[in-house]
Amino acid sequence: MEEYREVEHIADIGLEVYGNTVEDIFINSVKGLFHFISPKLKVGNQPDVFPEGLPKNIIEIEGATQEEILVHWLNEFIYNFLKKNK
Repeated sequence: MEEYREVEHIADIGLEVYGNTVEDIFINSVKGLFHFISPKLKVGNQPDVFPEGLPKNIIEIEGATQEEILVHWLNEFIYNFLKKNK
């Protein structure tokens, strides 16, 4: 099964993410994110989705919808990646 694919977006990169469960979609979103920002990093599967070399932090996220939670969660990965690569 395809995990994600790039889609055209006028302002940025767009991803269409696939999964059988919400958890799969969250994991495949991280895989797609790092495919574009650092293709050499390997992203694990459940339960260890943290890309190699990034700290394995407990991430606490709040949001009104699953979509909002996903955006906040991906932002945490971006933050940790940028912090590590300063």
